[in-house]
Amino acid sequence: MKAGRELDALIAEKVMGYEVGWGIQSVSGGIRTRKNPQALHAHADGEVVRVDLPHYSTQIADAWLVVERFRRGTEPVDVACCVDLHISDWCTVPDCFVKIYSPALAPVDAHANEMPLAICLAALKAVGVDIE
Repeated sequence: MKAGRELDALIAEKVMGYEVGWGIQSVSGGIRTRKNPQALHAHADGEVVRVDLPHYSTQIADAWLVVERFRRGTEPVDVACCVDLHISDWCTVPDCFVKIYSPALAPVDAHANEMPLAICLAALKAVGVDIE
């Protein structure tokens, strides 16, 4: 799965627990609703608040919110992130590796050329979302 707004919306919904907002789109012959990958509806004190969708898959500060979400759960969870800077003839970019593991979770891992994407892919695997 590629980094981008579709992946960001999936992370928001499946990992972070947000409801992805719905927008109204005018179409000839009527009106239809569609998912708006730019907005989230966060429930705060029983009130629905619209917030901008973070760039989880492309911005490390936003991706780190995903890491923190796992770390503050009820079960202890370790999230290991590392970058292999070894460049060879067959590999032209650093390989970012993320592993999520705890006593309650089967270990999952993901590789990507950017750390935010690797964090997102591992997080989706950890919550049981098939990303293949």
